[in-house]
Amino acid sequence: MDLVAHCGESVAGEFLHTVNAVDPATGWREPLALPNRSQQAVREALERMRARLPFPLLRIDSDNDSMGLLRYCQEEGLLFTRSRPYRLIPVHVEQKSWVAVRQLIGYGRYESARPLALLEAIYSDWRRFVNLFQPVRKRLRKERLGSKVRKRYDQAKTPLPAGAGFT
Repeated sequence: MDLVAHCGESVAGEFLHTVNAVDPATGWREPLALPNRSQQAVREALERMRARLPFPLLRIDSDNDSMGLLRYCQEEGLLFTRSRPYRLIPVHVEQKSWVAVRQLIGYGRYESARPLALLEAIYSDWRRFVNLFQPVRKRLRKERLGSKVRKRYDQAKTPLPAGAGFT
C-alpha cells in the first residue's frame, strides 16, 4: 500500500491523496481517492476497499508513512508490516503507483470535493479495466546461464481469482 499526494509543487494546506493498494500474489489493484490523509479518511477508504475485494484482506504492507494503519490492523486482526525509514516499499507497489496515479492523474494539485468525485469515478472505471481485462504474468524463476539471465513466467491471466465475483 502506498499513499500518493496530489499537492502539486506545495505541501501547504489540505489536498487530495490516493491510496494505491496492490496484491502481489494476484496483481489485483485498488486505487482509492482520499479528501485528506486523516486516520478517519484512511479507515473509511480501507473499509470501502475491503468490501470490494474478491478475496479476504489478510495483511497490509506499507511504507514508513503508515497513515495510522497500525491501530486499524490491530482492531481488525490484520498483519501489519512497514518498511524501514528512508527505504522504499516493495517495487511492485511503487511501479503501480506510477502507472495508476502519476501517469493516469498527473502531478497537479487537487483540493476540493469536485476533483475528489472525479478521481473516484476515474478510479472506479480504471480498476475494472486493469483487474478484469489486463492479464498479468508472474515470474516463476530466474536462471543465470553464463552471462545471460533467462526468466520463466507463468501463463498470463487477469488478476480476478477464478470463481470470484466483482463489485
